[in-house]
Amino acid sequence: AYDSQIGLLKLKIRELEAEMKSTEESRSQNRSQLRHLKAILSPMRRVPPEVLAKIFYFCLKPPIVPQISAAPLLLCRICKKWRDVALKSPELW
Repeated sequence: AYDSQIGLLKLKIRELEAEMKSTEESRSQNRSQLRHLKAILSPMRRVPPEVLAKIFYFCLKPPIVPQISAAPLLLCRICKKWRDVALKSPELW
């Protein structure tokens, strides 16, 4: 009698452990998707390119960046949007 109860409890434990693993994997995927969606909704993504270009210009003026010709290249490494804005802003070069 006790042996069968122990067997049933062990089976239940294995089932619950499998369910926990599945839930943890789902939670991890949900967190990853949440991070991705938060990045998409970032306020910086809503800044118009012309405003971003002005910000770049004022931030890169000497004496803040001594080697001004290298500064736009740094901006190009941040993300695709920043790269596009920097490359389309001749005043930065």
